Parts: sequence; C-alpha cells; structure tokens
Amino acid sequence: MATITKRTGRDGTLSFRAQVRVKRDGKVIYSEVKTFDKEKLAKDWAAKVEASLKADGAIDRRKIARLTVGQLLRRYIDEIGETQKFGRTKRYTMENLINKPIAKILVSDLTPADIVEHCKLRHVEGAGPATTSQDVIYLGSALGVARPLWGLAIDKKPVEDAYPMLHKLKLIGRSDVRDRRITAAELKALLEYEPKAFQHGRTPPMSEIIQFAIWSCMRQEEIHRLLWMDVDESKRTVMIRQRKDPGKKEINDQIVPLLGDAWTILQRQPKTDARIFPYNGCSTGAAFRRMCRALKIEALTFHDLRHEGISRLFEAGYQIQEVAMVSGHKTWGSLRRYTNLRPEDLHDKHELQMIAARPSDAVVPEPALLLEPPKLADVLRSDRR
Repeated sequence: MATITKRTGRDGTLSFRAQVRVKRDGKVIYSEVKTFDKEKLAKDWAAKVEASLKADGAIDRRKIARLTVGQLLRRYIDEIGETQKFGRTKRYTMENLINKPIAKILVSDLTPADIVEHCKLRHVEGAGPATTSQDVIYLGSALGVARPLWGLAIDKKPVEDAYPMLHKLKLIGRSDVRDRRITAAELKALLEYEPKAFQHGRTPPMSEIIQFAIWSCMRQEEIHRLLWMDVDESKRTVMIRQRKDPGKKEINDQIVPLLGDAWTILQRQPKTDARIFPYNGCSTGAAFRRMCRALKIEALTFHDLRHEGISRLFEAGYQIQEVAMVSGHKTWGSLRRYTNLRPEDLHDKHELQMIAARPSDAVVPEPALLLEPPKLADVLRSDRR
C-alpha cells in the first residue's frame, strides 16, 4: 500500500514523500520511496507504482532495475560473509570492487563488455592476471547467489560470456609459479644493512625478522602474530594462531617446530610485549622493500624468504610430511609451488648417497670423497651456489 507524508523544510517549503510497500506474510518484501513538491504528483506516482507491481514478476524486475553492482556486492559481503567467514583476500577484493567504476553500473545493464573494460582498467592500474581473475570470480559468485538466495532474476551470464575474451586478451590467468631464490650475497647485504628509523612507530629489527622468516618458513603476518604465551620451551614449538588455510576460515591454529636458528632467534627477543615480534606487518613489508631498492636487489619479495626456507628444508633431506609440518601445507600440490630446488645440488646429494651405499671395505679412489653427512645446521646455513 502507498502512504503520502507531508513535510515542511527548514525554509518553510512543503514536500510530499510517497512510499509504496508490499508485504507478504507480514514481511516487507519491497519498498520504494520518492519525494515530490506537489501532493498530486506524489499520489499519481504512488498509484502508478502500485498498479505496475500487480503484474507477474514486476517486483523482481523493479528490484533489479534499481540494483547496482556495488549494492549487490555489499549485500553479498554482509549476508554471505557472515556465514562463510570470508578470508582476508576475498573480503579485500570485494571491498575494492565496490570502489571501482563497475560498481555504479546497474545489474540489469551489466554486459560482458563492462567486465572486460573493468579488467582493462585493473591492468592499467598494475594488477596482474591472477589478481584480476579474483575480481571476476567473486563478481560471478555474487551474481550466482542472487536468484536462489534472494529470488532476483539475475544470473552469471555476463561473467561467463566475458571469459573467452578475457583469456584471449590475457587479462586474467593463473599466478606465475615463482622460482626466485635469494643469493648468499643478497642475504648478506640485507642482514648487514641498517634501515633508516621510521618517523612514526618502532623500527622492526629487520635482520632478525629476515633470518627468522627463512628458518621458520612463516608468512609475514604469521610472524607478527606469534605470542610468548604460545611458546613451548620444552618442545621448542610455537602455536601460529589463525594460520592461512583455504579450507578453514574460522579456526586454524597450528603448533609448529622451530628448527635450527629459528629457536635461537626467538629466544633472544626481548619480552616487552605479549607478541614476540611486536611490530606492524605493513611496516616490515615496507622496510624490506626499501632495503631491496637501496641495495638494488630486484624481484625479491618478503614472501620469497618463506620459499627459501622451504627449499632449504628439502635440500637438507626432510621428507614432504616433515616439511609440511613446518610450512603448514596440507597437500603436496600446494607445497610443490613453494619448492625451488637447485638442479646443481643434486650432484652433492648423489655423491652422499653413493658413499652411503658403498661396502665398508670398498676401495675409494683418491682424492677421497668420503664426506660426513652434513649436519642440518650446516646445510641450512650454506647457500651452495
């Protein structure tokens, strides 16, 4: 039914607010409001809307006609996010989408060309194919639930029709598997570099954090979430709270061993805070990037330190399940992309295996190659380049 409300502004002018609401089973399923300067115009508009809503499917059509992509995404975040517990990446991506020009387009007007244009814009902004792919995937997710969940006559067809062209233009795609290994010279330079003090806040001890990142194989944000209360002195382990896991969005606390110097570095941190490394993760990332620029180290990210640590564990002879216990990976498929073994290192491993397989009375030619199996600490310290 329609209601007309008379209002008087601060300057004394009159206005008439017309509201049309439709209820079913005592619940408002549709509401539309418009303000006019004349009562007759308000009544005429309300009567016209009421008449149009009597047609089959009219309510859905009017809902869609007024719904923007941004509003659809916001509803998806607010309602679906409450039950699914979106991860940080998905929530950030969708919030970012709401601030893009595509969010202002009416859902009813959305075309594959609009999606392609959005992806071109993201490319100009510097987003890679993998990042842009997330935009398209999550937009499709929001469109996909509109019909079964909210009863809106919306589907994913604009996204599905855009995919062939997006692939052809290489605007979307899988992320490249990184094989970047930090060199001994680069690591030495980073550990010896003294970053400038921050103007605001505490400057992170970058040498300690860089070494700990390699030895622990932890992500940047995981390092800064470590708590002293979660350290087990007798077992030399620590609990990583809310560790990243695509299969678990709510609780994924994991106890991991601190091998080699990871334990030593942790032990020498001052206990001035509940956190072991009480610094802002963004500050650490910014400091690392500035250090790399100052030292002219190219194409190295903080996350590459985790890759380095995992690769070193494999080089030291650890088995897949043992490395996964440190890194937190659930499958070999997800762990493999972080493993960047050096082909030349297989020669050393081959020699050690041949030595171990020889009979004890075998004659060894000179120069002797009988080397003791490397100690874990020595292997992990060496860069063997």
